[in-house]
Amino acid sequence: MITSVISSYKNEAVEQLEDVLFKLIVATGIAYLFGVGAAIYYNDIKQITALSVGIALLTVPSVLLKRGQVSNAGIIFTLLVIGTLTVTAMTGQGINDLAITAFPILYFFASISLNRAVFIICTICTLFAIFWLTFAELNGLFVPKPFQATDWVDFLIVAVVLLVAAVASDLLATMLRNNLERAENEINHRKQAEETLRTEKEFTEAALDSQKDTFFLFEPYTGKAIRWNRAFKDITGYTDEEIAEMPVPMSYCGPEDMERAKVFFQNIFGVKQHDRIDMHLICKDGRRVHFEYNISVINGENGLPKYMLSIGRDITEYELAKKEKMLLEQQLQQSQKQESLGQLSSGIAHDFNNILAAIIGYCNLTKINVQTAENNIAEIEKAAERAAGLCRQMMAYAGKAPITMTKVNMEMLVEEIVNMLKSTLPRNTVIKTEFARKIPIIKGDPSQMHQVVMNLIINASEAIGAVQGEVNVSLTRCEVLASKPLEDYNGKSIPPGEYVCLQVTDNGCGMDEETKWRLFEPFFTTKFTGRGLGMSAVLGIIKSHGGTIQLSSSLGYGTSFKVYIPVLADKITEDENRNSSTLAATWQGSGTILLVEDEEPIRFIAKTLLEMLQFTVLQAANGKEALEIYQNNAAEISLVFTDMGMPVMDGYELFDKLKQLKPDLPIIISSGYGDTEVKARLASKSIAGIVSKPYNRDKLRDVLKSVVEGL
Repeated sequence: MITSVISSYKNEAVEQLEDVLFKLIVATGIAYLFGVGAAIYYNDIKQITALSVGIALLTVPSVLLKRGQVSNAGIIFTLLVIGTLTVTAMTGQGINDLAITAFPILYFFASISLNRAVFIICTICTLFAIFWLTFAELNGLFVPKPFQATDWVDFLIVAVVLLVAAVASDLLATMLRNNLERAENEINHRKQAEETLRTEKEFTEAALDSQKDTFFLFEPYTGKAIRWNRAFKDITGYTDEEIAEMPVPMSYCGPEDMERAKVFFQNIFGVKQHDRIDMHLICKDGRRVHFEYNISVINGENGLPKYMLSIGRDITEYELAKKEKMLLEQQLQQSQKQESLGQLSSGIAHDFNNILAAIIGYCNLTKINVQTAENNIAEIEKAAERAAGLCRQMMAYAGKAPITMTKVNMEMLVEEIVNMLKSTLPRNTVIKTEFARKIPIIKGDPSQMHQVVMNLIINASEAIGAVQGEVNVSLTRCEVLASKPLEDYNGKSIPPGEYVCLQVTDNGCGMDEETKWRLFEPFFTTKFTGRGLGMSAVLGIIKSHGGTIQLSSSLGYGTSFKVYIPVLADKITEDENRNSSTLAATWQGSGTILLVEDEEPIRFIAKTLLEMLQFTVLQAANGKEALEIYQNNAAEISLVFTDMGMPVMDGYELFDKLKQLKPDLPIIISSGYGDTEVKARLASKSIAGIVSKPYNRDKLRDVLKSVVEGL
């Protein structure tokens, strides 16, 4: 477009110059005709002949102009005029009128054709020639007087006319030259602009075509393609002509992506103005290429979307690599699960061995000295409770049982653990305790808190190794003030408030910086075998209780852990906690209970405990037997106490059948699978109560009391 404009402007300038020169030729011809008229008037045959020849010769520059040879036409025209005037001046009369008419035309053209210095010289030479001719004529040097000058006044008139004509011609010629220069400059500028645009276009096309990503510009409402790059053609297989006729996006989008594409464009026309979407690009040969598009809206002057710019990238290989990565990650996770399961199993075995060591140890002590049986049985019972707590913790870890948050006396709990571990830890390790007075009660899960304390003490003992060492366990009551903030192991501020602080310190090997950073990673250990759930689980338990932990350790100087657990708002003391269950201890029941349990030892213990609570007990080994007993004794049985996992007929089926016979029959569930699974399979409102295995007389009594008193 610019090329055509420049060419048009250039042609227009040339045409103007040709027009001016043609007018000069015509004007000169008219001047010569006036001269011929004057020569005829004076009957000057020679002048008539000379001017007629001049008129005839004017056809030569005219023909050259028609052929576009402007320069040649100008030169011949100049020579022709000068020659004609000279011949005319030397051959007859009437040169005065002819000079006044023809010379201004000659000056004007000379000013155009020649530079200013040559033009001034020509003007001076012409004036000098006229002066010389006048002088010669006045002094009789020319026999025919061409200028017919009577005195020097005639010369002055001719000179003034010629000077005015020269100045006017120069001014007009200067204006024309300036216009021509401006036109030429404009043409050059437009040529440069055209060259710049052409270079930029070539650069843009080269840049777009060198990209592997597809570039596509289209109108949003019509879907008409405006611009695309080579990558789009190569991938789709369509030609430029085909792409120009194919609307977007329906021509390149499968039916499964059309609805998403419509919603996407509706959203991008609104607030977003830019977004990304992944779709399948349908190629000419039917191939489906997975693409991710970054699409932007280009608004027009009216603020409405004018164009849509789409940059697409083939993510087929990326998606395949992503799937392969996910597969490898799944395989790695499975491998890690198996490894973690091995570590966990080893750690649980380690914890159970410690508990069993206490149980077996106290049993041996009882055999050796029967008089210590009363105290030893209490310790055995505590160890068994800890084993039961560990089982509950494993079930909670597997999502099979809920975490039981209750009031915990940390002083009694730590003291029990220390007494148990003193008989199981190596003799080279000495455990020392220091408890402050009136340690407040905390709210937590007893089995989990037991696990935290036991892990910290066992880890401290193992850090000592085979050398003689000490493990110091202390309990204090502390208050964290906002004005004096404390930081946890990770550098985070501990929230202000009142805490029970458990500190376990050893003088063992200590830890380097790398070990301290990795200590709380899942299943991280410095030993060859796992140790329980590890410090990661300890940290998780502490955080779930709203607490935090501090760590201080130096290689070769031992380690110290400080555990902060928030205190209950009511600050129940130890004495109040010990007296909380005195009223329930004397409760006795009545009536007949149907006991359903497939394990004979457990059934015997349960029957004995129920009879101690003044209940009459009917026994059944499975659900089918229990159903028959109930049908035969329905009027007497006021309560059912049943296990869930049994042969022939399990507890769930028995539960449903009994509820069909008597919907309001109270049924207490006894299960080793945890409360979560039982409540998930049975309606919670239909269950009278749940007693998790293992249980003792107090737990059994509390559940029975709540059920009986609620009837």
